Amino acid sequence: MTITDQQRPRRIQRALRWMYDYLDVLLPIALAFSVGLIDFTSDLVPEDARFGFTMAVLGIMAIATFKDRSGHGKAVEDAVTRSVRPLEEQVERTARSLEDNALIRTVRPDEMYDVHRRARQDTAQWQFKGGTGSHIRPVTLPELVQAARERRSRLTVHIEIIDPDATDTCHEYARFRQSFSPPGSTSPWTLDRTRKGSYATILAAFWHLNRLPTLDISVHTTTRVNALRYDLSDRYLILTQDDPTRENFLIERESLLYKYFEIELHQSRNHAPRIDFSGAAELSDYPTADEARAFFDTVGKPLPSYSDSEVSEIIELALNGVDPYRR
Repeated sequence: MTITDQQRPRRIQRALRWMYDYLDVLLPIALAFSVGLIDFTSDLVPEDARFGFTMAVLGIMAIATFKDRSGHGKAVEDAVTRSVRPLEEQVERTARSLEDNALIRTVRPDEMYDVHRRARQDTAQWQFKGGTGSHIRPVTLPELVQAARERRSRLTVHIEIIDPDATDTCHEYARFRQSFSPPGSTSPWTLDRTRKGSYATILAAFWHLNRLPTLDISVHTTTRVNALRYDLSDRYLILTQDDPTRENFLIERESLLYKYFEIELHQSRNHAPRIDFSGAAELSDYPTADEARAFFDTVGKPLPSYSDSEVSEIIELALNGVDPYRR
């Protein structure tokens, strides 16, 4: 028996009507199948997205519970509206979470040189919190000062490092760093290395301040050991681990995490004493050991009983350090 031209439209209408009547059943089934597929491919889809799809299924099933097939009165419409509103809010939260995840990415150790170079471009500020400043001292600070001089612009730098006077903290930090050093390293982390590194960063900050009138720089010292290093510019936040074999994180300014850590860095500096440079005499282009000793005495960080060669080592670290990320 063949379907006549008159019967075909009626069958299509009945099919469409049936789909409309049972849309609240068919849609959850389709979404449930999608959730199952997403769960099967969980490595490709963020957890927040999977949670959002699950909420969508539950929301539509809730709508189906309220629906009265005998009529679509106002009571049903109100119930649907109440059910849809939380669903819409969840979808918005999921969208924001996915957007934020796109602003955070992992960085391999061999990418760190390029990441820092990008973060320095066209920035008017830099905030650092970490150990002794082994990267900001020889690379970041000189590069930022040079760029500000060429642009004839202001530059704001805030640095928080381990207090070289806190020998217990320096010893703990040295042990922590040494535990992640590559086997057979020719530069082991020791108490002496840690203290000299912090002294060198303090000296470098004041030396650059003498040479750039538009530089606003502060150095704060802490007695806490940090497992992460924070470098924050106008565009990026770089979170670095002390294990050179592990991946690090690059967070863009639009991310909520950037804003959270920016506040964290500010609050941390508020609880770390600031080195007072106001009474220190200007340093020469390459300070002598006596100049360095006088400087540290003036700023309230007198050097231990270092020999002239040891003080010269600090001066060399301050002015001619090596980039640890240079390939």
